[in-house]
This record gives sequence, structure tokens and C-alpha cells, in this order.
Amino acid sequence: MNIVCIGKASYDKIFDVDGFLKESGEYDLPYINRIGGSSANVAYLLGQFSQQPYFVGKIGNDENGLLLKREFENNNVNTSYVVIDDKIKTPSNIIINNKSNNLKTSIMCDINKLYMDNIDMNINPNIILTDALEYDLSISLLNKYKDTLSIMLAFKCNEQVFRLARKTDFVVCSEEFASAVIDSALARDNLEASYLKLKQYFNNIIVILNNGDYLYECDGQIKVLPGISRNVDSDIFIATFVYAIVNKYEYEDAIIFANTAVSLKDNLNINVIKEKYSEYR
Repeated sequence: MNIVCIGKASYDKIFDVDGFLKESGEYDLPYINRIGGSSANVAYLLGQFSQQPYFVGKIGNDENGLLLKREFENNNVNTSYVVIDDKIKTPSNIIINNKSNNLKTSIMCDINKLYMDNIDMNINPNIILTDALEYDLSISLLNKYKDTLSIMLAFKCNEQVFRLARKTDFVVCSEEFASAVIDSALARDNLEASYLKLKQYFNNIIVILNNGDYLYECDGQIKVLPGISRNVDSDIFIATFVYAIVNKYEYEDAIIFANTAVSLKDNLNINVIKEKYSEYR
């Protein structure tokens, strides 16, 4: 299947620390380079899972852009529709992971503010996934491929993100997005009522709650699936959810499969995920 992932990509530096950095301190810390951006991460993971992802987005004609493109290609991501633009720098963000509390701080550098509005593709996508950061391009492709299954990641809500979410078949969103849509915090003692408000606007919606649980509807029932891990990782969730959908898992089973994967974020081998999924089922 051709899985088209639309968004912005960065080439990030990831630092792991025990406790947060102190003001005026000097630190000599090891780091790893990693592709950043939700749709980019999903494409990268799907490539590692031996699927057929295409990343569609714009990068700079610079060292970080070339490293990013090479990283994609080394992990089975097709870069035929990656646009290299001399007018921009490829973003390179600094991400500090505090291992003592599992929180992270991101410093965004060289934000790419040049957007794409269209692209000619010589493939027929089976799935279109967007993180809404390339709004015009996403709208263009959704309009062109109306019968293609579409999935959207939604974190923060504004008018464009809301409009785009309404056009997609599946929305996987943060609790922050869901609360903004219904203009109130999700009612912890009555999540069903909050979900019913969301249903007015979207075809299918999965809410990743702040505590790591998943709120969704299946067969007419509104359900909460407890997170196996309390760590929220929407990129891993959506990548493995897409993998499961592509591989003919039923909708609810795909959610359970993705939940399993999030709990194994340090060992994202697809065979290990399948084995653990079988245990949890």
C-alpha cells in the first residue's frame, strides 16, 4: 500500500538528562540526532516496519536536510515528493528529555514558514496521513483523492486544523485539542458526554488522554482503553495504528495494537509488538 505522510520535518538533537538543567550551569552531554515532526516520525517508523511510506514535505538544501533525506531513504521511506528549497533552512530542534519525570523541553530552531500548496504525484495513495502543518497541501490532496482513507493527527486547535480534521476519516487527537473543540475540559466523571460533543464534528475520533488512556467509539459504544504505559507518545501510536489498519486489523484491535506499541517504545520491533499484543489480547 502507498501511505502518504504530509507534514514538516526537522533534524533534531536529543539530550537525555537526569533532572532539569540549572541556570548558569555548563554541561557536556551526549546526544543523538533524530528525525522530528509527527508525520515525518510516522513515515520513518512505517519504513522500519517494512511498509511503503512516502514523506511529502519541504526541507532546506543544507547539511541537515541532506542528512534527514538520507535517514529517510536508509529506513525505506520514499523521498520522491520531498521538495528541497534553497530559500529555507532545515529546522534542527533541541529536545531535552528529563528522565526523572519523563517530561521533555523543546527549543525550536529555524522554523520553516514556507508552505506547499500542491504537488503532482504519479502514485495513487491508499492512505493519506497529515499532521495539519501543511494545511493547503493537505486540503489539495484530500480533495483530489476523495475516496482515499485519510487520517489526521491533531494536537492544538485553530480554525484551519479544525476544518482539516472535519474532512478526514479518522482524527487522532490530544486531550488539549478535544477540550478546545468542545470549549471545556473533558469531564473525567462523564467522558461519554464529552465524546458525544466531539462526535458532532468528526467522522471517527480517538482521543489520547493526558494520563495515557484512549477514548474512542466502537460498535456504537463509547469506550476508554487504559494505557498500558502512562507515557503518551502519539507518533508511535499513530504509526502502529496505521500499520494495523494496513494489515487488516479490526478498528478496535488496531487501537489495542497501537497501545501495546507505545508501552514498548524502547524496543519498537514489529515482531516484538505483535507478540506482546497477542499476550494482551
